[in-house]
Amino acid sequence: MSARFRPALLALLALTVAVAPLAAAGASLPSATGSATATQTTATPTEPMPPETTQIEIRLQANGDADWTIRTRLDATTEEENATFRDLANQYESGQKTPPWLDTVRAAAAASSQASGRQMNVTDERFTSDVNSSTFTLRFTWTNFAREEGDHMVVDDAFNTTRGTWLDGLTESQELAIQLPEGYGLHNAPDGAQFSYEDTTSLHWYGPEQFDPGYMEIVFSGDASPDGPGPEGPEAFLLEGLFLVSLCIIAVGAYVYTRRNGELPSPTVGNDGGSEPPSAGPPTTAQSTDDGEETATTGTVEPTTEETEPDDDVDEELLSDEERVERLLEANGGRMKQASIVKETGWSNAKVSQLLSTMEDDGAINKLRIGRENLISFPDEDVTEFDQD
Repeated sequence: MSARFRPALLALLALTVAVAPLAAAGASLPSATGSATATQTTATPTEPMPPETTQIEIRLQANGDADWTIRTRLDATTEEENATFRDLANQYESGQKTPPWLDTVRAAAAASSQASGRQMNVTDERFTSDVNSSTFTLRFTWTNFAREEGDHMVVDDAFNTTRGTWLDGLTESQELAIQLPEGYGLHNAPDGAQFSYEDTTSLHWYGPEQFDPGYMEIVFSGDASPDGPGPEGPEAFLLEGLFLVSLCIIAVGAYVYTRRNGELPSPTVGNDGGSEPPSAGPPTTAQSTDDGEETATTGTVEPTTEETEPDDDVDEELLSDEERVERLLEANGGRMKQASIVKETGWSNAKVSQLLSTMEDDGAINKLRIGRENLISFPDEDVTEFDQD
């Protein structure tokens, strides 16, 4: 194993055993970058190398629960490093070792429950790993993460303990995103949060950041409920049918009214001496014959090239971020380096990294680590002959 990869793995091992005092003491959240200190004998690296990125995504639900996704990506490039990663992933997935962050969030939920007096739990825990991108992914649901105040939803006490906050900041390799619950708008947010209306409305923080106790206080306004946005089944079908019938009645009434007031031309010639409407046929042209007479002939107008060619110019402001990435891939043979996507879009590295991770989870793209680059491609694209230059 190379010297630069070993510290990252040791840091993750240290994280899994260093969270026991959290619930009792209200300590800050151990960082997945290795800032936690191991409580068992282990080789501590003199120059810890943090994971390449850690992305924390919190999706709020209308009932106050929150679905969490934490992705920790390491910098594994050699076959030896990949083998070490696979071995560690097997230990996590088999239950021999607790996955990174899991004990931490369990203790955080317990500490927040004690401080707030509201029962919170970490449930539906799922852990996966991806050798191609050297990524550990932890997913779980934090119940009662948000609380209700009238028609407002508030996120604050889930981050607090009796000693302050368990999330005291982000390192330079960490990102945090909190997505608004469906049917709610943003009423109040902490200073420094980046607000985005892309795909799904969300708040973003990019490390390094420091969060003081009480900093996390987010208020959403709306009237969403877990019961859903509207009626379903026969009732909904009946309402849709009545709506369509109403539209038809309005359309027929408008047509009759305009005909009676002479605002629409009659499709046939009447007996009142009205003029013949212009023919809808092809235009006529004058053509001379041998005896000097001109006869009218009909012809067709050949469409110009500009009329037949499809308009390839698409306003990118109308496209979603995923569609922009897919168009870039299509224009570049189905595969691109992640750095090239950053350059073409002008987005930040953090935004592109988070977007591509989401697209990979949805099966829209594949990511393959080549050297220190991520190769992005469509799932059916052959990348065996990719030119690293």
